[in-house]
Amino acid sequence: MEPTTEAHHIAPRGNFATRYLLENGLGLGAWCHHGNGHDRPEYFESEIRRVIGDELYDSLMERSRVIVKRNKWFIREQIENMKRAVLLPRW
Repeated sequence: MEPTTEAHHIAPRGNFATRYLLENGLGLGAWCHHGNGHDRPEYFESEIRRVIGDELYDSLMERSRVIVKRNKWFIREQIENMKRAVLLPRW
């Protein structure tokens, strides 16, 4: 198994409503990230759903469609949310 070397956004990173959410990321090796993640999106979606579950996947996709205003307050809020998320137990 290849070591985790790259970050992959589940909902596309261009969607700022989910871009900075830790639950919107997966750690992947380079081959999995590019060989499967971006080159075979329909296969990769099914694998992501298998790993994180349909409920979280659908929730991320829904949240990613929300339009957010990107300003300094938005960025500060995202930073604070990430700091809190790191301090909380994940599972």
